[in-house]
Amino acid sequence: MPPTPAFHLRPLAPHHYGDVATLMAGSDPWVTLGVTEEHALRSLMEHPIPGIVAEEEPGGRLLGFVRYEPRGFIGYSAYIRTVAVAPEARGQKVGEAMVRHVEELVFRHVPLLFLFCSSFNPRGQAFYTRLGYARVGEVAGMIVPQHGEVLFVKRRPEAG
Repeated sequence: MPPTPAFHLRPLAPHHYGDVATLMAGSDPWVTLGVTEEHALRSLMEHPIPGIVAEEEPGGRLLGFVRYEPRGFIGYSAYIRTVAVAPEARGQKVGEAMVRHVEELVFRHVPLLFLFCSSFNPRGQAFYTRLGYARVGEVAGMIVPQHGEVLFVKRRPEAG
């Protein structure tokens, strides 16, 4: 395994959208789900929500990003909309650092954090399970007819 890259977490900003769209359109699950770079870019611009990027250095190469809804369900829970890590940075704690950072932000305000992971993505499902997310169930054909999306939830740790 290559050495863990040095990276910095920064808020997602519009100047990141091009690199984010390129990352999405070039990797699964978005390839399998038929998401193009144009579609990803349009979605980012039309639905701006908070996010985190991991960069090699401030303004450097994008290693990954997370987009999330801080109050995704009736103000009682948050929702992670998208998690992506560049193929060359996978397995190097980039995704874990980004997700844990989002957890730290949202668990200040809500007790639950939800996300979906594609049914054909066992590595992603294992990742979320390792981070303490519980599998709730699967929604068949949610995005494309031939694949489902697995719902995961994590409860805010009790203060202690």
